[in-house]
Amino acid sequence: MNRILEIRFKFYFSARRKELDAQKKEYPLSYKTFEDEIPPPQYAIQILNELTDDERTIICTEAGQHQMWAIRFTSLRGPSC
Repeated sequence: MNRILEIRFKFYFSARRKELDAQKKEYPLSYKTFEDEIPPPQYAIQILNELTDDERTIICTEAGQHQMWAIRFTSLRGPSC
């Protein structure tokens, strides 16, 4: 989509991409550790991703905040829908 916008409408995103890359380095994805408490959902999703690190794995969620965690804390290798 960005490529089409750049070519057809002369919108350029390289400066924005650099800004986002810098922000990702300064503010990496993280979550609070849990020590004696219940593990946070992000941790569970990250562990699930590590245990199912396979191209055939399908992760399905309902809509909501856990959907956002799933997309952020898994390494997608195929289409998502």
